[in-house]
Amino acid sequence: MVPGQKQQSGHSSEGDFIAESVIIASGSQFRKLGVPGEDKFVGKGISYCATCDGPLFKGKTVAVIGGGDSAVTEALYLSKFASLSKGHPPSQPASSQQDIRGKSYGRTKIEFIWDNAVTEIEGDGVVKQLRLKNTRNDKISVLELGGVFVAIGSKAQ
Repeated sequence: MVPGQKQQSGHSSEGDFIAESVIIASGSQFRKLGVPGEDKFVGKGISYCATCDGPLFKGKTVAVIGGGDSAVTEALYLSKFASLSKGHPPSQPASSQQDIRGKSYGRTKIEFIWDNAVTEIEGDGVVKQLRLKNTRNDKISVLELGGVFVAIGSKAQ
């Protein structure tokens, strides 16, 4: 113990303990979009982790769904593998830091699609397309692709 530092104590199912610090690692779960088709295609074209699954999508067109730093970071990483990483935030990512956003602009493998929301994920055994709704004019469009990466944060368990 460091002189003057308070000891913390407690107990658990394993017994009593005394420590300077306690770290609770309860884990987290990726946030879901909550759109039709999402649960059906998890592991069949939908991923929540670019570093885990990015190499599986080599040469495919993929979408990164999200509007913040994590979505831009995922798209930058995926641009190493995918033929085109498309961003699909509902509006311009005000929260995205200038340096991260700047790295993504001008990359030929990253295209931003602003003001659209995913309304459905469709496919035939695997993801084949996204159905998008423009948030400014309600126009529906379809984007054909080979994978979807959801980057909208996580929640503690």
